[in-house]
Amino acid sequence: MRRVYHHFRGRAITIGIAGGWVCTYRVPGE
Repeated sequence: MRRVYHHFRGRAITIGIAGGWVCTYRVPGE
């Protein structure tokens, strides 16, 4: 269970970073 949680958290962080990049690129475009 700990491994699944750790993997899920790592994936959430990766998604958050990707989402942040998208927002950074979208804000100036707007």
